[in-house]
Amino acid sequence: MLKVVKSSPDKLSNAVKLMLLSKFKDSYIPELYEVFGEQQIFRFLDIFAGTTIRVPRARDLQNAIRDSNVYVLMSGKDQAAAKDILMKRYSMSSAQVDEVYKEVKQVFVNAKKNKKNNKV
Repeated sequence: MLKVVKSSPDKLSNAVKLMLLSKFKDSYIPELYEVFGEQQIFRFLDIFAGTTIRVPRARDLQNAIRDSNVYVLMSGKDQAAAKDILMKRYSMSSAQVDEVYKEVKQVFVNAKKNKKNNKV
């Protein structure tokens, strides 16, 4: 008769990571398991199995957040005050704030056009 032994969550987690490492040497599955946990890794795999995913660099994400903040604040009523805040917060020149705002605004304009063109 097989005796069921209770194990610690850490011991089980380490065993799962070791098995994933042995089966998926050229992937980040063990790291994803560690980040997401057991329940979420299976959900992730159900959704994205077989798909190649490109993960942006942290700096790219930081820039996207910065650029979005520039757009949102500059879209308000007091652009002069917003520009001063942004220049200080992100160590940007006035011209850089204007350029980022212009670029992000164009992204939104293009997205609206695409959405309108794709309507049936």
